Amino acid sequence: MKKQILVLLVSFCLFNLNAQTLEHTYSVQSDTSITYTVSEVYETISPGKVSNYCIVDSRNNTVKIYNLDHSFYKTVSVSPPAGYKIQNILNPSKYLFDNDPDIEFLVTFNDANSHFVMKLYDENGTVVYNFGACYFGYVFVDTNNKFKLRTYAYPMIWHPATSTYTYDYTNSYYLLDGTVPASFRSAKIEDKVYPYPNPSNTIINLPYNLNPGETAVMSIYNVSGLLLDRKTIDSNFHSILLDVSSYQKGVYLYQYNDISSSFIVN
Repeated sequence: MKKQILVLLVSFCLFNLNAQTLEHTYSVQSDTSITYTVSEVYETISPGKVSNYCIVDSRNNTVKIYNLDHSFYKTVSVSPPAGYKIQNILNPSKYLFDNDPDIEFLVTFNDANSHFVMKLYDENGTVVYNFGACYFGYVFVDTNNKFKLRTYAYPMIWHPATSTYTYDYTNSYYLLDGTVPASFRSAKIEDKVYPYPNPSNTIINLPYNLNPGETAVMSIYNVSGLLLDRKTIDSNFHSILLDVSSYQKGVYLYQYNDISSSFIVN
């Protein structure tokens, strides 16, 4: 009986091993003076959908991009500052830094004295933004469902009189233009942002959140569902001031996109 169980277990393991199919292998001979990394290109951030693969090679300052079937897509040339070399690639993605389908990625460069520079490139080799003396960038989603980038910088300052360095540590935050997918969003975070003052019989502030560059229509209803007013809103502001002095006492609803909330007129 034990022998039969062992045979079944071995057969099961072999079956599962055979179920794994090798698609492709990326490899190169390298040494400590060469940066050679293979990365997935995400639609936004990891974990998430992968759209491409990319290979960074500091020997010729290139980023080679491949399709999901591993066919070649294009080579992107990057230009390190004089005396610098590629150190790393960060956040290769399509819809993180903006909403167009081109691939963008952060590249950090360093020199022999541990000075750093970070730049944002697109797949055409264009420098979209120069972040200066940064060595790392961290992307996150805030509670307003916005992508933000935190950069880390520590420019070294040489003091000849004492033959020492000092470091100016700096953290900076950047609002990114990419749209956060529904899978990353805080669930109905807008529902937790309430109108104020509430109740009111004069002016009431109705808050909302839109993605950068987005516009929408906010509709005002009474409790019976009768449409009372419509306001066009955009991402330049996060609330409107509604005059309710002519409204009857009661509960009212406002809605934009698929978000809704209520307020009271007293």
